[in-house]
Amino acid sequence: MFLPRARSYGQNTSLVIFTAPQTVLSLEEYKVKFWNLLKAVSALDSVSWPQDIPTTIDDSHWEFCFNGEPIFVVCNTPAHVHRQSRRSSTFMLTFQPRWVFDNILGNDKSADLAFSKVRGRLKPYDFISASPTLGRYGSKTNREFAQYFLEETNIMPKCPFANLRG
Repeated sequence: MFLPRARSYGQNTSLVIFTAPQTVLSLEEYKVKFWNLLKAVSALDSVSWPQDIPTTIDDSHWEFCFNGEPIFVVCNTPAHVHRQSRRSSTFMLTFQPRWVFDNILGNDKSADLAFSKVRGRLKPYDFISASPTLGRYGSKTNREFAQYFLEETNIMPKCPFANLRG
């Protein structure tokens, strides 16, 4: 019910899902849980994948989609230690429709300012430098999947699936 009403909630809306407290898993176990969950949610989607979004995850223009809507996803876990910005007391997911970023990242000047602010805020908070996977959607070297679940290292992760559907 979130997506059909999302625009009525305002320009900066997000859907945040908190899970009940459970035994803390390893970071790797949370990563597997996260990607399996996205794959399962995608399998429930009855709307065709948007034609302008590649289905191959390892593509600079790929984005998770549901109900025909591109969505940026963030996973937070209790297993994140060095990256406190991704730490949560429970397994937590944030879903942000791509259009939320239109005003923030709409041009190079505003995008550079936004990324500078984010990196500045992460610096005193995280015990590791900002992830090199944080990038701008659509840029040649950017991979959205790598930003969804940030690792505790600054090594580029391997793509978890070739695609979510099919």
